[in-house]
Amino acid sequence: MTENNSQEKYLEFQTLNQKLGQMNQELNLMEQQLMELKIIEESLINLKKVKPGTKTLSSVGPGIFAESRLDNNKEVLMNIGASVVVKKSILSAKTTISNKVEKINELMKQLQKEIESVNGNLQKLSRDLIESER
Repeated sequence: MTENNSQEKYLEFQTLNQKLGQMNQELNLMEQQLMELKIIEESLINLKKVKPGTKTLSSVGPGIFAESRLDNNKEVLMNIGASVVVKKSILSAKTTISNKVEKINELMKQLQKEIESVNGNLQKLSRDLIESER
């Protein structure tokens, strides 16, 4: 292998390695989103079990809660995007969350396939570079 060809392969190796790192970060973010959605699903299930009039804690932000009273355990207010909030039944909200979970799972499967492909290319380049040094 020529010196120029070897340098090209090394640059390609570095680029793919960097891409792999970004893809793994993206996969980690998707896993976090998935965990958050699963927690929301569980919370919706539990909300149906709480009797109206029960004192509870409402999240104001991360680690900040306010005491509140649950008046309605049949519906929630849900942000549907662009700062638009609509009233939805618990079942409808849970279905929306379940659909998001399915979409994220599909995206994760696609990303994992891409990661495997990039890993395969990196291994091949690595072998080529080792061979060129011999």
